[in-house]
Amino acid sequence: MKRYILLFSFLTIFIAGFALNADSLYLQKDYIGAMKGYEAQLKETPSARLFYNLGNCHYRLNNYPKAVLNYERCLKLDPSCKDAQFNLELIRTKLPDRFAEKSEMFFVRWYQQALQAHSADEWGLLALPAWALTLVLFALYLLLRSPWQRRLSFALFILSLLFTLTLHVFAAVRNHQTKTEVRAVLMQSTDTFTQPALTSKKDRALHEGTAFTVTDTYGKDWLQAELPDGKTVWLPAAKAEYVFKNGNN
Repeated sequence: MKRYILLFSFLTIFIAGFALNADSLYLQKDYIGAMKGYEAQLKETPSARLFYNLGNCHYRLNNYPKAVLNYERCLKLDPSCKDAQFNLELIRTKLPDRFAEKSEMFFVRWYQQALQAHSADEWGLLALPAWALTLVLFALYLLLRSPWQRRLSFALFILSLLFTLTLHVFAAVRNHQTKTEVRAVLMQSTDTFTQPALTSKKDRALHEGTAFTVTDTYGKDWLQAELPDGKTVWLPAAKAEYVFKNGNN
């Protein structure tokens, strides 16, 4: 037992030393050295923070595809990381590919924007005070004697209950998105096609650094990509790298 405790302590100190060294190298603007340090840590203990730090190193080295890939990995593990979200938006302004907004009804767009505003955990946390308010309003309905006060408290109780249930629905949908959505990033520029074959009709050209959602595959050689504008195209799988191929692994 003592042997395992000593081994665990040694590994903890070893990893902590790597972390301090990588952070120190980053502050010294040795981004290549820091990158190697973060990569070594990720082999031992993958985390959103390490992917974010590694993304920062690649960004400083102007390796935008790798920066995008690691920010996406950070957000897969921690969808609420505002810094990674901001850095991704910043990099997109430097990439050559431009996409129009999805053609959606305005209420669908509002729903998606509201849904993406928080992670599943954040939506769940917001539901806690909402439940407390709902219970208070229900207690008031039971305790009050005035008819108009009871009607008002009951109406407010129903509204609060609906709002609380909506928060839970948002949390469930975001959790499902996070677990099931498969993302990838182009590592090399490529033509895209209407079908999974080089002889099919060409669509638009895409450049390295563009991130997309993988909606289908054809063998091991082709990916169907849903682009930020909602359009789907086929592209060679060898040109892209998965954020996480199977869930968060």
